Amino acid sequence: MKLNSIKIVSILTFILILSMLISICSFAAAEPIKLVMASSGRGPGDPITDSGQAWKEAIEEQSNGEIIVEYFGRSELGGERDMLEGVQLGTIDLFQISTGVASNLAPELDLFSLPFLFLNREQCEEVEFGPIGKEIVAYVDKVEGLKGLMIGGAGWRMPMNRVRPIESLEDFKDLKMRVMEVPMMVDAYKALDARPVPMAFPELYLALKLGTVDGQENSPAISYAGSMHEVANYYTTLPIFVDLSIFLVNDKLWESLSPEHQKIISDTVIIGVETMNQVFEDEDKKALVAMEEAGVEVYRMPISEMAPFVEATNVIWEEALPKFPKRIQELALEIKDIGEKYK
Repeated sequence: MKLNSIKIVSILTFILILSMLISICSFAAAEPIKLVMASSGRGPGDPITDSGQAWKEAIEEQSNGEIIVEYFGRSELGGERDMLEGVQLGTIDLFQISTGVASNLAPELDLFSLPFLFLNREQCEEVEFGPIGKEIVAYVDKVEGLKGLMIGGAGWRMPMNRVRPIESLEDFKDLKMRVMEVPMMVDAYKALDARPVPMAFPELYLALKLGTVDGQENSPAISYAGSMHEVANYYTTLPIFVDLSIFLVNDKLWESLSPEHQKIISDTVIIGVETMNQVFEDEDKKALVAMEEAGVEVYRMPISEMAPFVEATNVIWEEALPKFPKRIQELALEIKDIGEKYK
């Protein structure tokens, strides 16, 4: 009887050890989580591309290879709207998209289309990394299929033209300025006494060359990459509109991740934002110098000279702000107040 008991204990011990070994082996052999990241970045040196690559590498490193990210840049998976739909459907897991496009689904993000909302990188980053940024991002979570992680970007769309330097408000008068098909952008250029012409970007170079439009508004890096310096002679660093992106994840994927993996993705997105902002600054500085070397007259406008332009576009705030929910109105004014200390 005693011998049988010993045998039973031995068998049970063997089974326990065997099950533990199987569990250990199964854990060791577990396949890594594979995620798809998409972006419209144009390649190395582009803020969207470099931030996406930095985010990808940080996720893989901090997860010790438990998460593998396959990165698709250069709009390989479609235009921004197509990729946004992909996130909602779950065919794309991680994505950076312009707030302008995302506002079609989350209209609260349209507050970033208000003119002169941000004047410099310091103000921008205080909002992005602070409680205001977190609160605004949360509005995206109401959209089916999406979870917002963070707002990023510290670049500006600034005016360039072929007629004359823009150093005072009067210099905008009657300039035919190509703008994006965004109502507040159109209205802002009207308020500056220019003649806004909504037009697709691919048509812009020829339109400038032929004189169909007199000018355009893009960041220095995009303007230089698009060879606008060949058909326009004057650039002014007037930060009328900010160029921001929102970092997104598919909501069902997010819910399926462990708390540890969620933390890795939310922690590393900060690296993506920091990279995006730095690349914006570095590439825009290089582009301004390159345009000057190519013969473009660049006027680096100090904040102290911007007041007349800001005052001229206050009418846009007066008309647009009441259309937002009350809390968004409050946040927009808080962002503007933050800018006061950086003047």
